Amino acid sequence: YRHYLNVESDNEKGFFPEVYDIFSDSKGRLWVASGNGVDLMEFDDRFINHQTGERKVRHIFENNRGRIFFDCEDDILVYDEQSRSLETALYGSGGLADIAPIGDIWVAGSERLTCYDKEFLKISASYPLDFTPSLACMDREGNLWMAHEGMGLSVFSTLSREFLASPRNFSALQQRHIRRIRPYGSQGVLLLTDGDGIFLYTFEDSSLRDSEKGDLPFSYPFAFSELKDLYLDSRHNVWLGYK
Repeated sequence: YRHYLNVESDNEKGFFPEVYDIFSDSKGRLWVASGNGVDLMEFDDRFINHQTGERKVRHIFENNRGRIFFDCEDDILVYDEQSRSLETALYGSGGLADIAPIGDIWVAGSERLTCYDKEFLKISASYPLDFTPSLACMDREGNLWMAHEGMGLSVFSTLSREFLASPRNFSALQQRHIRRIRPYGSQGVLLLTDGDGIFLYTFEDSSLRDSEKGDLPFSYPFAFSELKDLYLDSRHNVWLGYK
């Protein structure tokens, strides 16, 4: 991924090998997690790099107090606004992390789903899992979407603290490998599959729309097999990575 700016600067500062996540925070700043650590794009279009060592940042999220968190494979980091550095918030979290609308952090591990409270990041609840999550994504309703290793999908409500029954038409997803899950603003959740296109689950009518049938609110000129990644920006524009 290369970001081009109409300013005089070092060209290499716009180069990010192996982009894992892109996030726009509530202050309008752009964060990029890549093979080169984490880069923060300042308001003067400068990129400030934060090295994370051997820890790969796979997801960036923000709580309702404006704190920016970074989910690594084993730990969760937080950005300290005063020192302008990354600090470790949770050691050994050991799972896929995302944040609920009320501010609690949820971590989906290989055996358990764990909730950390927003005040002190202490464990407040834990639930057993009978599958290993490969992806986890929180929607605006407080539902944690988890793709299974291999195939399959489960949705856990962080409000009612229970797994939700599969919505109608979800059988179309249970036999597919899900590559990426992203919230789609107030409309629903986007799911990118491996070779079978994009699906949209809509909150309004609890239905599943299929790109193969042409009923998504956007189109793309690529073959399904070429789609490799999916991002949404702060204006809910869809960005697609392809081979």
